[in-house]
Amino acid sequence: MGKDIIGNEFTINPKTGMIISDGHEYLNIPRIHEFIRRANTIRESLPEVQAGYTRLWRGNRKKEIGENPSYTNSLEGIALPFLDMYEGDLSYIDISDEDLVKYMIMGGVAENSEFILPADIVKNAILVLSK
Repeated sequence: MGKDIIGNEFTINPKTGMIISDGHEYLNIPRIHEFIRRANTIRESLPEVQAGYTRLWRGNRKKEIGENPSYTNSLEGIALPFLDMYEGDLSYIDISDEDLVKYMIMGGVAENSEFILPADIVKNAILVLSK
C-alpha cells in the first residue's frame, strides 16, 4: 500500500485511491482527513482493546449514553460525524469477537459496520468525551 502525499500520514489503497483507517476505507477528502486525525488521537488516549474484542463506538445525543443500542465499529466514518451533529457525547463498548456477529445489522447502509446491542450491554457504555 502506498502513502498519501499529505505528510505521509494516511495509508492509501493504491487500487481504489481510498484512505484505509482502522480496517475501513474512506474517501480521500479533507473532511475525512480531519475525522481520521481526531479518531487517531482518541484511540491513542484510551486503553488498548483486549485480544479477541472489538471496540464499538457511538456519537450520542446529550444524556443518551447507556440508552441507545445502535453502535458502530467506524469511529471516523460514522461515530464522529454523528457526534458533531448531535453535539453530545462519544462512548464506546468493547464486545467479544465471538458475540459481535450476533449484533451486526445485516444489509445496513454501512455494511459490516452497524450493530444493535442488548440493553444489559449498552448500560455499560464508557464515556470518552463530551462536546
